[in-house]
This record gives sequence, C-alpha cells and structure tokens, in this order.
Amino acid sequence: MEGTTTDSTILNVRRTTTFLVSLLVALCSGTNYVYSAYGPQLGSRLRLSHTQQNLVGLSGNLGVYGSAPFVGKLADSRGPRLSLTLSFFLLLTGYLGIRAVYDASEDNTKPAGGGTLFTLILFEFLSGMGSDAGYFSALKTVARSFPNKIRTTVIGIIVSGFGLSAFIFSTIAQTIFLGNTSGFLLTLALGTACPMVLGWFLVRPCPYPEHAAQTTIESDRREEQDDTTSPPNETTQLISKSDHTQLPSITGLTLMRTIDFWVLFWIMSLLIGSGIMWINNVGLMARALALKENADAGEEENVRWQTLQVSTLSIASCVGRILIGVTADFANHRGTRRARCLSIVAASFVVSQLVGLGVQDIKHLQYAVVLVGISYGGVFGLLPTIIIEWFGMDHFSENWGLVSLSPLVMGNIFSMVFGRIFDAHSSHSEHGMRCFEGARCYSASLYMTTLACLGAFMLAVVAAKRDQKYG
Repeated sequence: MEGTTTDSTILNVRRTTTFLVSLLVALCSGTNYVYSAYGPQLGSRLRLSHTQQNLVGLSGNLGVYGSAPFVGKLADSRGPRLSLTLSFFLLLTGYLGIRAVYDASEDNTKPAGGGTLFTLILFEFLSGMGSDAGYFSALKTVARSFPNKIRTTVIGIIVSGFGLSAFIFSTIAQTIFLGNTSGFLLTLALGTACPMVLGWFLVRPCPYPEHAAQTTIESDRREEQDDTTSPPNETTQLISKSDHTQLPSITGLTLMRTIDFWVLFWIMSLLIGSGIMWINNVGLMARALALKENADAGEEENVRWQTLQVSTLSIASCVGRILIGVTADFANHRGTRRARCLSIVAASFVVSQLVGLGVQDIKHLQYAVVLVGISYGGVFGLLPTIIIEWFGMDHFSENWGLVSLSPLVMGNIFSMVFGRIFDAHSSHSEHGMRCFEGARCYSASLYMTTLACLGAFMLAVVAAKRDQKYG
C-alpha cells in the first residue's frame, strides 16, 4: 500500500512539473503574434509597402500553421524531446536572421530588393515553425496527462500561455527596448529558444489511466479487424463497462473524407483568419488612427500605441482561452456538449468586427482589440478538445495539425486584402508609406471579416447538430 501511495505521489509531482514547464514552453512559443510590435519598424527601415509587410507577417503564420501536421505527427510518434530540439534551433535561427537583415539595412535609402525580402520571409517562416514545434510538444503532453473532466480547462491554460507570449515580449519591447528594435529581436531569439532546453529535460508524458485505457481499446479494435472471430477480451469488457465515452480513432485520409472535419476546418479558417488579419495589422491600425489625430507624432509615441494594442490583444487572447475552457468543462459537467460553445465564440467574433468598424480614434481601439482577443483565444481553447471528442486521442496532434492548416486559407486572403486596401489609402513619406485617413485606411477589410464571421457562426450551428452523434 505504501509503495502504491509513493508511486502515486511521484507521478503527481511529475505531472505537475510537466504542466508548469509546458506552460513556460507555451509562453515562449507564441511570439509569432508579436510581429505587430516590430513589423512597422522593420517596414520603415527596409522601405517596405504595407502589402509587403503583410507578406512577411504571413510567412510567420505559414510557419506556424503550415508546419502543424508535420510537427503534430512528430509529437504523436516521437514524443516531446525531438520537437523541442527542433524548436530551439528554428527559433534561434529565425529571430537572429531577422535581426541580421534589420541591422544590415540601417543605411537604406531605397526599398529593399527581392533578395532581401525573400531572406526576411524565410527567417520569419523559420521562427513560426519553431514556435509551432514547441507549442505542439507542450499541448500533446498535457492533453495525455490529465483526465477528461478538466481537459478543456488544462488545455485552455496551455494555449493561454501561447496567447500571452505576445504580451510578455511586447511589454519587454515597450519598457526596455523602446526604439531599439535590434535589441528586441535579440531578446526574442534568446528568450524563446532557451526555455526549450528546460523543456527538453522536464516535459514528460504522464499518461492518465483513461488514456491508457483508450490506447488498449484502439489496439483491440485493430486486432479484431484482423481476426473477426476472436471474442472480446477481459480488458475490453471491463473498460467498456467503466468508460461509456469511448473515443474514436480517425486520422489521415479517413479524417479528411468526413464532413465533420471540413465543418471544423472552415469554422477555424474564417474565425482565425480574421484574427490573423488583426494580429498582423493591429500595429498599422493603431498608427493610422494616431497619425490622423497627430500627423507630427514622434516614432516613440507611435511605437507605444502599437505595443499597447499588441499587449491588449495578447492578454485578451489569454483570458479567452482560459474562460472558454472553464465554461466548456462546466457545461459538459452539466450535460451540455462542448461543441455548442462554438456558436458563442463565433457570435463574439461577429460583435468584435462590428465594434472595430465603429472605432474612429486611437483611444477606443482597445475595445475592439479586447473582443477580438477573447474570441480568438476562445477558438484555440475549445477546438482541440472537440477534435479529441470527435476523432480520438491517439492521433490528436496530427489531427489538430491538419485542422490548423485552415487559417492559411482565409488568413492569407484577409491579410493581403488588408495590405492592398491600406496601400490604396497611403502615400510615400520620408518615413516610408503612411496613411493619414484614420479608420478609412482599413475599414473596408472589416466589412469583409464581419461577413466571414457570420458564415462561421452558421457553420458552428451545424457543428452543434453534428456533435449529437458523438454524445
């Protein structure tokens, strides 16, 4: 008995340690969202158009979302260590590379050439891929280590760390490196890569009994397909009696042939795509509103407004991820399926875009930013658990990675359209291209995202109905 108690205590300590270090890893994996804190300065130094700035930002998004199936499968099959090693090298290379391009362009008087722009895009892509590798190692490890009754809450806390990353580093940019973009990029390189080393030593899966049972069930199912005459074994009978919510095991081409996958895919594409447009461009929005009020404002004043919006978005995203986790778990405990919460998240996204359309001065921009952040965080806090409930735990990271490809579709479209619209209202100045028309610089793009979020709301209603077969 004493031995069992001791083993249980050791396992709980390991589980707690894994959770805390995974949270640290997640906190250092979301810096792709801090692009708006240094993107405008990068654009000014290299004389990039707003469309080109969006192209650079989107390359980071491509690194995060485009690599998701690969790093997800890696986390499923090889555990967290290899993913964390990959994350360390990619983050260090990516941010040091961006810094090198920035420093080398100090005396530029002409727009950056195609080679420089391509190099910048490549390093931004590597930083995004490195962020994703760290994030997936933390997410899969924690998802396997805690029970279903608190799974959404625990996952929500980890993904909230991912969202809070931008706040932490944008605060550093504002308080320590205000006006020193090169120093800030060096901090990003070291501050994101080094925690992955700690994770390599301490992030370890601590499978919860129900997950071990699920693996046994899935193994038994595969064996039964090979030998249909074999009777159910004792383990399967006992688990069937004790676990009435057995999870399916669907992945790969089978997953992509299901309607349910595509419903979730397009919900995420429309909502997160809208959020990505805000993340990549909230700095430009803030600058446009500030320049309309005071066209002679100094660079430091503009940077303060930029970093304030990035910090606000990050904190709100963190709150949204935790809030939806607690709400969904509570609803599930009271007999309401978690998928029904998707409609709430989509509705809040619609409201956030409408509020954004009503903002005409810099002091009120934060209202829209808070709503966007909470809604954006809500999607990331809720969808991973729904994917586990619909498609199983065994291939969770790979399946989440496949769904995570979706923002590349609408995120690219929305951000590039934003850049085109912003450029159409901008003019050349000694500080690069600038827009002095306030909200008119970008309002047309918000009409587009409002319609997109309405479409996602209708798909969320469909998802709630399709979820009934998984109850």
